[in-house]
Amino acid sequence: MKIHVIGANDAFSGYNTSLLYQTDVGLGVLLDCGFTVFPELQRNKLIPLIDIVLISHLHGDHTGSLSTLVLYSKYKLGKQLIIGGVDCTNLLRIMGISDTSWRPLKQSDGVKLETFETPHVPNEELNTSMLVDGKLFYSGDTNNSLLNTDFAKRAEVIFHETTFIKNPTHTNIDELNNAPYNIKNKTWLMHVPQRELRAVRIFAQNNGFAGVCVRGQTIQR
Repeated sequence: MKIHVIGANDAFSGYNTSLLYQTDVGLGVLLDCGFTVFPELQRNKLIPLIDIVLISHLHGDHTGSLSTLVLYSKYKLGKQLIIGGVDCTNLLRIMGISDTSWRPLKQSDGVKLETFETPHVPNEELNTSMLVDGKLFYSGDTNNSLLNTDFAKRAEVIFHETTFIKNPTHTNIDELNNAPYNIKNKTWLMHVPQRELRAVRIFAQNNGFAGVCVRGQTIQR
């Protein structure tokens, strides 16, 4: 299992959190597609690898360049992207993308997707956390730790968003630190504001986490 880190920062600094997961059968699965993601994919010549896009929720730092990726795949590569996670139909229609330019993920598409909803911004729509192929657990944005869930126990690798400074919309790293060692040592931290990166890196190293995601990094399991 190979995972390219396209970006690992928050909505307002650095590069939006996004991962490109390559399955054992050669499918390319992009997790989230924020407004900085398409340029990074293009710069690194990764767009031809993408077959499926999974979206955790509809905020701009997770969907901001999805419409561009759909159109590029259609007109430049002759490929109809498959989109799963949350329903992006209305969002893409607003962006002028026809329903025939992409299609929803089906069970027969070669990727097993399990999801559950988690809270993110109070009084707004929920986030969707995802377990892909029973291996990769991606939290999306959530304001509480998911390291105590069945998905976390079953996954081979976990990508969980966090912050160092407490706020009501994201999971504080102290809460993640309550997880047992065998969960923390397979958990990569992401969606970290740039101003908090140094503190999160030191904390992760001192407390047994797998590490902190870095733009351009490749992780193999």
